[in-house]
Amino acid sequence: MGSRLVLILSTIFALVGIVLVALAFGTNNWQEYKVDRSKILPALATNEQVRRANRSDIYFDRTYGLFRKCFPTQLPDVLILRKISKETEYKTCVSFNGFLFFSDEFTNCNFIFYIHGNSTDYLPFEVEPMFSLEGTNSYYDPFGQNCVNIKDYRIGTDDSRSYDSLSDDEKTRMHLMRTCVAFYIIGLAFLFFCLLCGVCGCWRRSASLILSTGILLLFATLFLAAAMAVWHGVDYMQREVIEQPGFYKTWEPILRSNTDISYGWSYIVAWVGICCILIASILMLAAYRILKKTLYYRKKLNFFVIMGKAKMIKTLCLVTVDLDKTASEEERDEFEKKRAPYMMTNYYDNKNAMVSPYNYQTYGYAYPGYNYPAYAQQQGAGAAGTGYYGYLTYGR
Repeated sequence: MGSRLVLILSTIFALVGIVLVALAFGTNNWQEYKVDRSKILPALATNEQVRRANRSDIYFDRTYGLFRKCFPTQLPDVLILRKISKETEYKTCVSFNGFLFFSDEFTNCNFIFYIHGNSTDYLPFEVEPMFSLEGTNSYYDPFGQNCVNIKDYRIGTDDSRSYDSLSDDEKTRMHLMRTCVAFYIIGLAFLFFCLLCGVCGCWRRSASLILSTGILLLFATLFLAAAMAVWHGVDYMQREVIEQPGFYKTWEPILRSNTDISYGWSYIVAWVGICCILIASILMLAAYRILKKTLYYRKKLNFFVIMGKAKMIKTLCLVTVDLDKTASEEERDEFEKKRAPYMMTNYYDNKNAMVSPYNYQTYGYAYPGYNYPAYAQQQGAGAAGTGYYGYLTYGR
């Protein structure tokens, strides 16, 4: 499998994983609670228990995200009536006969106002109902569910005042919730850098950038998996450790038996996204290895090609030198042939090859010597063989 195909597969898995983990981070279906109210309400003995069941969110179907709690079917009977003209909020209770009155303190209310569907016939002009749970107003999420923010993170000055009233287990749970979100955000930050680095690496097919992208994807997978592990720790503490009102261990037996707790599609999407990112990181590292090997063999092939070209050039040069040498030898032979008649390989065997300025056998006789009678008579015979130039010869 070529590096280009592996890079394409890695990019696809990485993009799918980024989209899925980002979608899971912003949605509210990590955990789902299904409550069978039709079996719970008839079993309650007193009106006070029924009233508490209608006001507490643990008796209603709900879904949990990392930041929000949503009610897909029915809302608890805790409302704030907001007057739009003055933007003033009032806590209120409404009697069952439709009579509406306002109260500044919710604890002074003796009745619960409950809206059937979207009917607001009994409300005053310019006043709209707003669901409020523990002082947090509701709003609609992108999927049309009525949601409230989870205040258990206690980030802010208003929430910090109630920190001392928490038990040790609740404080541990709060810190784990913060840690979960922090790990998840760090993982998303790594994915953002992976996206930039991966695009540059795939575009340039740079081995170092591809290796960096694979390592960053591994770190992103590590932090996202750590966030999921911490989230499971929070869920375990909520259901098995904390014994404060509102948590699972303090629920009434009838509520436990008629509540179905399951993981939602956001949780599944998060794990699928993490697995896609892990696969993308493995493929990215494999692409780096393949690309590195390809570059190595390509470099080696280029080396052999260069060496082959050099050898070919050297061979051509040698052939040229041989040709030049052959040509020079031919020229030298022609030159030797031309000057051969003028060369005397043996002077004594070529008596007629040249004309000597003196007679033959003049070698070794001083001037004036033998065959120089005129000069010998003038200077005397006694000087023969004693001249300075007696060693001057012609011939060899």
